[in-house]
Amino acid sequence: MTIATLDDAYELALLMREDDKAEVRAFPGVEPLDAVLDSIRFSEHAWALRCEDDLLAMWGVARGEVPGNMRLVWLLSSRHVDRHRKSFMRACQAGLEAMRGQYGTVANMVDARYVRSIAWAARLGFNVGKAVPLGLRGEMFHTIYKNMEA
Repeated sequence: MTIATLDDAYELALLMREDDKAEVRAFPGVEPLDAVLDSIRFSEHAWALRCEDDLLAMWGVARGEVPGNMRLVWLLSSRHVDRHRKSFMRACQAGLEAMRGQYGTVANMVDARYVRSIAWAARLGFNVGKAVPLGLRGEMFHTIYKNMEA
């Protein structure tokens, strides 16, 4: 895992999974490159994850505290995740473990159509809330959240 760069953002926009593209187009309603650039711009921490030179994903923690020491986390993935599933999951687990004790809760919203993402979040120990309409065209999104207190 390395600190995310603009080069990583441009690369990920080209390699982004179709489900990730659909999610960012539904909410907040932007194109993939803008989603990655905005995510980096508004993050206190942003990382790129590579395996064997393949960019798997970028993720981060948004700047600013939400009430109750909650932080918004984000992750956008590339089509290379499918080739490196185990490495991806181990890196996600390690990244979350590194945040333990820094924040009370981490959370975000996931497009209900993105079943793989919801299953991934659940495997990482996130609670998955009931789907609610949030997308620009009424698409349903689940809140995911995880207690990170030590």
